[in-house]
Amino acid sequence: FVPEARAQVERSATLLEGLADVPIHALRELERVDALVQAAAVQAEGRRRAGEAEARRKMEEARVALGKDAFEQARQLAREAGLALQEAGVGEQAEAEVHALIDEISEREAEKVEALIAQQKGEKRAQEEQAARRRAEEQARLRAEEEEAAARAEAAAAQAHAEK
Repeated sequence: FVPEARAQVERSATLLEGLADVPIHALRELERVDALVQAAAVQAEGRRRAGEAEARRKMEEARVALGKDAFEQARQLAREAGLALQEAGVGEQAEAEVHALIDEISEREAEKVEALIAQQKGEKRAQEEQAARRRAEEQARLRAEEEEAAARAEAAAAQAHAEK
């Protein structure tokens, strides 16, 4: 431990000796630039956190919209979340979450479309069956009317024959 501390003191002394030749106004300028760099780093971190929070909020809204089968709205919110992450400079994991959400939206939409198609096919089949029943009922009614008319005609002919 002592040799390491001694080496560090020697490095500091060498650094201070080098700074002795630097004018004080240059040192103050270096301090000002360092403060600006630190402030910029703090601002960048704040923007990153705000962007990430915005993206998380948008992703939550997208999930809510997805739950309501509002697929286009969910997709738009997921895209906005992705843009917020890009602007914030957040890592690939967060962007992967957005892409996974967009994939989930597409899958759910496809399932919904398939269910609607199946429902429409079922409704069409039911309508066709109902139309066939109506046609059969109409044909049966017409046959009954024809048979009744034929029976009346036969009865009238028999009565006319009996009257002769």
